[in-house]
Amino acid sequence: MKQADYEKLFPIVVHMEVAGQISIKEAMDLTGKSKTIAWRYLKMLVDAGVAEAKGETDNSTYVLKVEYATSASKASVSTK
Repeated sequence: MKQADYEKLFPIVVHMEVAGQISIKEAMDLTGKSKTIAWRYLKMLVDAGVAEAKGETDNSTYVLKVEYATSASKASVSTK
């Protein structure tokens, strides 16, 4: 990924670390982008192996893979 891609994805990754997951709608709100672009950003994270999609296509949520989560995120994941 290019540096500009990391900058676009940063708010999404931070939200996933704090909230534990993110939806397309939340990604749209964070980035101010359309549904298509927000989905593309999330797909970039999945394709890079950083995140994974959970649920059905229209109701998917995205979570960071455990190896990329911070200590706080790991603690919340392990208690679920």
